[in-house]
Amino acid sequence: MIMKDETKKLLSIWLGVHPESGHQLDRERFYDLIFYCIKNDVRIDSDDIYREIKNIKKWDEESADKFAEENSIVFSHLIGFIDYLKEKHNINLHNSF
Repeated sequence: MIMKDETKKLLSIWLGVHPESGHQLDRERFYDLIFYCIKNDVRIDSDDIYREIKNIKKWDEESADKFAEENSIVFSHLIGFIDYLKEKHNINLHNSF
């Protein structure tokens, strides 16, 4: 899958200093990415994260794969929770954007 420029930009901003920095803004950068993806109906998978890690961080394959897999699961859970709220509880979050 080819990522749109804005998605790639937000992913790169998040990965640019995370996880090495340990800074509180890392989480906010991740949430900015999640928010954008929800608002624009974009999904990011472990392959997308892996490619950006390898491009930005130059990590070894095992570390990049582990990080990508773990974070794609978190991403999936957050998106799944939002979908659950919309479907089961009629919460239309798109009106809030």
